[in-house]
Amino acid sequence: MIKIYLHLYSKGEDHGDAGYYEFQTVPSQGEYLTDNKNLYKVEMVIHAPGNDSAAAEIFAVKVDLEEELSENIS
Repeated sequence: MIKIYLHLYSKGEDHGDAGYYEFQTVPSQGEYLTDNKNLYKVEMVIHAPGNDSAAAEIFAVKVDLEEELSENIS
């Protein structure tokens, strides 16, 4: 497992929730994450090789599932 420092926030928020999580792979920009309640889109990935506390830092913004489906599925 890969340890990631993950920032989850809503549009217009300066700061949201942040913490360490473990993933099978490092999420990429444009991918989606869920906390089983909300959907988040990865906006920025900062890889941190050599950092003992996390392999990457991820910033993801809360999005609406229905809007994302209508924009991405035709």
